[in-house]
Amino acid sequence: MSASRAPRSLRTDARRNRDALVAAARAEFTKHGLHVTDERIARSAGVGTATLRRHFRHRGALIDEIYLPRMEAEIELLEQSLQETDWEQVFERFLTECLDRLGDDPTSGDLLVTPMPTAVRVEAAKQRIHRLLAHQITRYQEAGYLRADLTIADITLHALAVMHVAVQTHDIAPNAHRRYAELSADACRATDAPELDTPPMTIEQLHRVLTREGDQRWQRRRLPPTGDPGTTERPSNHAPGNIASRNRQALLLAAKTEFSAVGLRAPLEDIAKRAGVGIGTLYRHFPTRLSLIDALYLRTLEERNAFLDDSLAMPNALEGLRSYIGRSIEQLTDDIAARDLIAADPPPGTRSAHAKELFRAKMTELLGKGQRQGSIRGDFTLGDLVMYGLAFTHVRWETRDCAPDAWRRFNDMLIEALRPERAHELTGPVLTNEQSLELAQHRARTGWSARTHR
Repeated sequence: MSASRAPRSLRTDARRNRDALVAAARAEFTKHGLHVTDERIARSAGVGTATLRRHFRHRGALIDEIYLPRMEAEIELLEQSLQETDWEQVFERFLTECLDRLGDDPTSGDLLVTPMPTAVRVEAAKQRIHRLLAHQITRYQEAGYLRADLTIADITLHALAVMHVAVQTHDIAPNAHRRYAELSADACRATDAPELDTPPMTIEQLHRVLTREGDQRWQRRRLPPTGDPGTTERPSNHAPGNIASRNRQALLLAAKTEFSAVGLRAPLEDIAKRAGVGIGTLYRHFPTRLSLIDALYLRTLEERNAFLDDSLAMPNALEGLRSYIGRSIEQLTDDIAARDLIAADPPPGTRSAHAKELFRAKMTELLGKGQRQGSIRGDFTLGDLVMYGLAFTHVRWETRDCAPDAWRRFNDMLIEALRPERAHELTGPVLTNEQSLELAQHRARTGWSARTHR
């Protein structure tokens, strides 16, 4: 990276401080997102916040300094592509490279979809990029390369999903997101299929999604206050005199809240406190953490297996997979720990472990059935399905308040990418079973929905 474009009149020590601030901010933005605090940036640069504010009066000035060159380079690439005549080749490059770049640099991608009104020069460049992208999309739709019902809102959701998959898989499978980006590109291609049932998000809904507080997009889910199990459910009152039964129900509800917020390694003391009982009561009901996990999530795994039984009974395996994914998202959208347990291996010897073995066998059978009958592309793997799961649940989380049904349209588009007739060669590496397990275990340990804050 080049040094910051500091004013020529700066003294040597001031120029050194400015360069250190730019380097520190770039690193912190990349690692933690655009809403990291000024104090953290200054501390990383080895200076005080007053020094930061002398050089950059507000956050927008710092973002302009770091990201304007990248925006200008993106504008140049888009303008050059508009001058080329081989539209099919340009389209392929545009679709895959555009999504791929978002995965390689999630912070720049986040900036593209997050309003930053104080970053005046970057905002002006973004508006130029958006106009060029809109022109490109219209051009490719008219040429028959992009599906006719694709909108800017659809493209934005695909971009958010690619960035999320890239962030989640980077440390474990650094290039796996490229494969997901290629599948996402296939979802955007022109198709003879009927128009999507769910209408696209309106511009107003999209604006509300993108103007959600930036911190919220990348933070751990907030826990309800201690003492509140964190759910609309309440312990059963069918046996008012049975204190042990009520305590067990309270512990299960509290464990669901803690596990969903911070992962399967949430302190048992916190679970007992949330349930309003002592740690001894917890151990009387659940002698080990494994027994608590088993009691809480066995039902979830059994429900997933029932979903798969229904899907396997459907004549068309692709439609069965569509049904399974839709029902699963509705079930687990707000339960991080249960979602990760589906991908991870439950503790050996538990009933959950047996249910998980059945789940994996049934999902393998469903994909194999689809590939044999020609309804599901032959290169789609269980690892790809894990990345699909990351994308689906993230889009559901992002749009849950502003456009509650937007995930259904996104789901239908990605399912369309699995049809063999829409398949283009996937060059990104497959996410292996071992990497999928490591990813789920990492998510269960950390409990973070996206970037890991320290």
